[in-house]
Amino acid sequence: MQADYHDPKAEIIAQIGLSSSTFDNPSVYIDTVRSGITGNVAKRILETFDVKRSVAASILQTQESNVARLYNRANIKGNVAEDLLQSLKVNLKALEVFEDKSLVSQWMETPIPVLDGNTPNSLMDTCEGRSWIIATLDRIEFGEFS
Repeated sequence: MQADYHDPKAEIIAQIGLSSSTFDNPSVYIDTVRSGITGNVAKRILETFDVKRSVAASILQTQESNVARLYNRANIKGNVAEDLLQSLKVNLKALEVFEDKSLVSQWMETPIPVLDGNTPNSLMDTCEGRSWIIATLDRIEFGEFS
């Protein structure tokens, strides 16, 4: 008898309201960026990992006072949608590595020497920063350092 496999990544993606193949199928991902995501989905992406308002503002390319207004938008697409999806991808990777949302939140706020002493959250506003975080998480996952 095979045990039921629990996939927290798939569960989170479903709870947020995205297609289960968003990150597995480049065509679905690109279509999602181009067609956009709702403000409600954006809100769930950020709230799922308790992203601080200041970090949310940098990802959404707006001021902190405007974050709640963006949640009411019918459609967020293009670069902002992609930044949101990539921030979700980073947090999902961190969850895969640390296996606990509270540890993810703590790590995202911790200055990391290999990130030149930056916190991962402080790098979330750029594509290169998010790539750097994922590369660092890959190295942690494979035991290159902790």
